[in-house]
Amino acid sequence: VSVPQEEYRRRADRHAAAERADDKLHRGIGWTRLLILIGIVGLLVAFFDQDLAVGWVLLVAIALFVGLTVWHQTVEARLERSRRGVAFHERAQRRLAGQWRGTGPDGRGLAPQEHEFASDLGVFGAGSLFELYCRAVTPYGGRTLADWFLRPASVPEVLARQDAVRSLIPALDAREEIALAVAHDGREPSEGALR
Repeated sequence: VSVPQEEYRRRADRHAAAERADDKLHRGIGWTRLLILIGIVGLLVAFFDQDLAVGWVLLVAIALFVGLTVWHQTVEARLERSRRGVAFHERAQRRLAGQWRGTGPDGRGLAPQEHEFASDLGVFGAGSLFELYCRAVTPYGGRTLADWFLRPASVPEVLARQDAVRSLIPALDAREEIALAVAHDGREPSEGALR
């Protein structure tokens, strides 16, 4: 097992543990909200014409329900982020293991027909270089990668890109935060999303 695979596995396991904990909490809050809502309805039905003291109990129950609703939404957002984290790192592990074919956009719609090698050399299409490397989540990102494959860059531009990549290598946490923030549904974009 290579070092990157170990790191992806460790991070996927961390997200999976957070997912399990948040899922349990999410369900508990949901059941508690349901019980409070039933209690609110029961109070309304049982004490509709009663004294003011029941009104205060009802207000406290409603405030508790609203507070739990806000907390529930926060936990749900964390749960979804944990799920995206697991999916992100599992995709990375499959890519490192060579199991990436057919799992991402192939860029066919981005390859100009008149380009001398766009339909050749495995740059675009199923199992292509584009499918292996594309992690774009916006149409602009996919088009930029396609342009980089189709148009040679100058030596200074290539060196600048390599420097940028080297500067990002130690920033694992920042790269993960960015990837999870933009991957709202935890999946790679569809081919249509890149056009």
